[in-house]
This record gives sequence, structure tokens and C-alpha cells, in this order.
Amino acid sequence: MLRAEASHVRPTWEAWILVNAKRRTMSALYCLEWIYAMLNKLPTFPCTELGFMPAVSSKALWHASANDEWEATYNCWRSEEHTSELQSPVLS
Repeated sequence: MLRAEASHVRPTWEAWILVNAKRRTMSALYCLEWIYAMLNKLPTFPCTELGFMPAVSSKALWHASANDEWEATYNCWRSEEHTSELQSPVLS
């Protein structure tokens, strides 16, 4: 995780690309390993090593073609993420 992300500060576009490319690669590798293990009746890894890693980011962030566009999309994405975290569950 980027230090900026941990302290709720927008990272640079370049740093975000590098770290998120690694996250996507690790997620894909774990999925492929799991599929291979299941198809061959082998034990799977518990993925506990990935517990610290945030999920891969929004597709909209990857489609940004310039730094300004990415920054605006990132700010919107983070505000939506924090809004959903702060909302109380509705009790029926």
C-alpha cells in the first residue's frame, strides 16, 4: 500500500499506476493458482498474505488518459468510497 493511500492523501499518478499494476498482477496470479489447484485437486493457498492489500481499483481510474483526468476521477472515487464507509446500515 502506498503511504499516501494509508494517510488518505492522493498519490501521484505514476506511483498509483505502478502499485496498482502490482496489485492486479498478484490478484490474477492468486486466481490462476486457485483455478489450477482446484482443477488438479491440489491444496490451495489461503491468501492470508494478501490481507493487507486493498482490492484492485476502479476501471474508470485505469481509463484516464492524462494526469488531470486521473486526479479528478481518483478524488471522486475516494469520496464515494468514504461516503459508503460512513453510511449507517438501514435497519428494517
